[in-house]
Amino acid sequence: MTPEKLLTALNDIDSGAIREAHTEKAPARKANRRLSFLIAAIIAVTALTATAFAAEEITGWFREYFVRNTENDLTPGQIEFIEENEQIIEETQDANGFQLELKSVLADSSTIYITLGITAPKALPFDEDNRLAFDPFDFYDQNLKTPQALSAWVLDDGDTSDHTNDLILVYTLGSWNESDQWTLRIKELKLWIHDAAYEQNLLDTKYAGQENIMLTDEEAALAYRFETLTEGPWEFSIDLSKVDSAELEMVTDPFTTQSCCGFKADGTLVNEEVTINSIIIRPLSATIQTELTESRAAPDFTPTMDDQIFVVMKDSSRIQLHPDWAMSGKQHFTTESPIILDEVDYVLLADGTKLMAP
Repeated sequence: MTPEKLLTALNDIDSGAIREAHTEKAPARKANRRLSFLIAAIIAVTALTATAFAAEEITGWFREYFVRNTENDLTPGQIEFIEENEQIIEETQDANGFQLELKSVLADSSTIYITLGITAPKALPFDEDNRLAFDPFDFYDQNLKTPQALSAWVLDDGDTSDHTNDLILVYTLGSWNESDQWTLRIKELKLWIHDAAYEQNLLDTKYAGQENIMLTDEEAALAYRFETLTEGPWEFSIDLSKVDSAELEMVTDPFTTQSCCGFKADGTLVNEEVTINSIIIRPLSATIQTELTESRAAPDFTPTMDDQIFVVMKDSSRIQLHPDWAMSGKQHFTTESPIILDEVDYVLLADGTKLMAP
């Protein structure tokens, strides 16, 4: 598949969440930042256009992926981490003429990246409004524990065929120390279809000039829907017994700071004081643990695009932490590129708080 094609992996999404996403004043036609985070929390999706990859260079996929994330070359230490920790699998399974290949895996103790190849008997109908959907419950351990979040990025498979596509699935969990053996069982390939023309017509006619737009259940079902591309299943076993479990605790003494605990009706953030007990940095992920309160089940230290958290390295380079999920007083992040723990200088929170590496 060529770089012009776009694919996104989506979690299941309900019509109520879709209806509530239309709240921005016309004619802007975009959800505000608060509701963008609502959508992200529901569908756990990030969509990126592809860049060039050599199909035969399996170990280059993760390197190119992280370079694209940061728009910077990887350091020798980051390249060494990928080369030492990537598992080359190259297992292929067929179902109904669709071939899926589990190519390789890269993981730390709470995040796993899986490269997956798809070869179809017909042209894959992927574009901005027709995206491949995956169920997060397709990935589980021997105790049936499943991920907290799922997202996917497109890879260019190095050819011009519309019958093939490569992508990276990113699963994040709190911890998988309970089990080393995991299963990726894709029951079906589904398309998540957005009928943009139908939705835009509603915005221009029925909802023209309205500030708080909520589609009806029937309208949402027509504007956003799932369709089965083909039935499976495709099942792969993944051994995580040799995953890099190294981590770095940045907090020596608990401290207080501000965290978003909600929004007012006008979209204004509501902050409250929270106590941070732990900030753990891993090669591919991070977690911030706070004390639970009655008014807040989970913290949000990055409620807007302007609220960013960075791990600053000893050479002054910065690696951003991207939020995945939050629950039980914990917020989880993935890193935009691998973090070499012994090269960490400090963590910079969105409010300017600086935590030096111990």
